[in-house]
Amino acid sequence: MPLRLCTDRVYRKAKKAGDGTVAAIAARTGIHESTLHRLAAGSQPPSLSTLWALRGAYGMKLDSLVYEEPAQLDTDKTCEPDSPDALPSRAVGSRTRTRTSAGRRTRIG
Repeated sequence: MPLRLCTDRVYRKAKKAGDGTVAAIAARTGIHESTLHRLAAGSQPPSLSTLWALRGAYGMKLDSLVYEEPAQLDTDKTCEPDSPDALPSRAVGSRTRTRTSAGRRTRIG
């Protein structure tokens, strides 16, 4: 299943940072406006460099920026709101990794 950008979360964070338009988000992140529109429409998956730019600009976790497009739209949630019981992120470069298996994360290493 392809990854999609969770545009609702990005737009909420951008508004809090004072970026209320796609042009303002593009200016802060260096991502072209047309790319942001294609990501919002779901016509292209986000690249790692795009995700990294959004993460840096708005202080978001990489895993909160994307979701897997469900096979059937009526059976899965797409972009859930941030929840307090979400798993904490690990520091970049940490030796501990996680492996996703059947929707669960397990520690390895």
